[in-house]
Amino acid sequence: MLNGRYRGKPIGSGTGIWQMSEEVRAGTMTQEEFTEAQSCMNRSRGHCMTMGTASMASMVEALGMGLAA
Repeated sequence: MLNGRYRGKPIGSGTGIWQMSEEVRAGTMTQEEFTEAQSCMNRSRGHCMTMGTASMASMVEALGMGLAA
């Protein structure tokens, strides 16, 4: 999966979401900005770009199995 871009900066679904949720809690980012950023995170289909769940999916595919898209 391709990383997203928010206001000219690359963002991922793992680290980006945690960092931004902390910014919302600290009051440095609004809920509306957070929602906008979330809508920009995934630019393509595919596995998670943070390689947490993607590593599991890669292993399953290497074994010749996989879930329907």
